[in-house]
Amino acid sequence: MSMWTSGASRVTRSWVAIYTVGLARDVRESRFAEIASDLWEQQHDAAREGTRVLAVTLSIIGRTLRGIPADLLWRTNVEGPQMDIRIPIERVMGGVLIGMVAMMLITAGISGIDTSQDSFESYFIAFSEKSALENNLNALFRIATGLSLVAAAGVLYSATKDRTPTLAAIVAFGLIAGAGLELVATSLQIVLVSLSDEYVTAPVTQRNSLLSEARTIAVLVETTTGVAFTTMLVSVYTLAILTARENLVPRWLIGLPILSAGIVGVSTFMSTAGYWDDGMWFVLVGGGLLGVVWLMIAGFWLVFTPKQDVVAPGVLPAGT
Repeated sequence: MSMWTSGASRVTRSWVAIYTVGLARDVRESRFAEIASDLWEQQHDAAREGTRVLAVTLSIIGRTLRGIPADLLWRTNVEGPQMDIRIPIERVMGGVLIGMVAMMLITAGISGIDTSQDSFESYFIAFSEKSALENNLNALFRIATGLSLVAAAGVLYSATKDRTPTLAAIVAFGLIAGAGLELVATSLQIVLVSLSDEYVTAPVTQRNSLLSEARTIAVLVETTTGVAFTTMLVSVYTLAILTARENLVPRWLIGLPILSAGIVGVSTFMSTAGYWDDGMWFVLVGGGLLGVVWLMIAGFWLVFTPKQDVVAPGVLPAGT
C-alpha cells in the first residue's frame, strides 16, 4: 500500500467513524470491517491489474464522496423507526448549534472593511464597483441570517427551558440581541453602499464630507458587528455551561469555551488599556473562533449521540 492510497483509506475510515458515532459497538465494528474489506479488495484488484497509484487514490476518495448519501441512509435504517417517528430533542439542538456556526461566521464578516484613515477610501469605493444585484443579495443573505438567529433562539429556549430556565433565557436573549444588532449593522451597510455610489459621482468639493460621513458609518458597522458577535459568544458560553450541567456533551468539552472566554476577556481588557496591535487582534479572533469550534463539536455530538428517552415537543413516540 502506497502513502497515497493509505492516506485515502484513512479519509474513508475517518468518515466511517463520524457517521457511526453513537451506535452500538458491535454495529460500528461490523461497519468498519465491511468498509475495510471493500478497501482491501479495491486495492488488491488494482494492484493485480497494474492500475496507477494516483488513479486508485482518486477512486477511493471518489467512492467515499459519492457514497455519503448512502452512508447516511444506512445510518437511518440502522436506527430504524425511531429515526422517523421518535426524534430526541438533543438531535434538534445539535442541528441548531451546527447552523449557528455559519450564522456566527456570517455575522463576524458583515463589516469586511478597513476603517483606518489611510486605507478606508479604497475599501469604500469598492462598494460602488459591485453590482446592485450583488449588494442586494448580500443584504438579503444577512437579513436572513438575523432572522435565523431569532428562530434558533426560540428553538433552544423551548428545548432547554424545562431543564434550566435561567440559563435558557440567557441563551435566547443573547441570540435575539445578536440578531437585532446584526440587522442594524446590515442596515447601516446598506446606507454605506448608497453613499459609495454617491461618492464616485459627487464633485471633488463634496467628497471629503461624504468620505468622513461614510467612515463614521463604517466604524458604527464595525462596532455593532463586534457587539453582536460578543452577545452571541455569551450565548455560546451559557450553552456550554447548560449542556455540561445536563451531561448532554462530554465534560472535557467545557475547556474550549473557558479558554475562549479567557482569551476574549484578556484581549478586550488590553484593548481598553491601550495595548492594542495587529497581533492582539489575531489573538482576539482566535479566542472567538474557539467558541465557534465548541459549537461545531457539541452540535455533531448532540446529533449523533442523543439521549433516547427524550422526545421533541409535538413528536409522538413509536406505538402511540
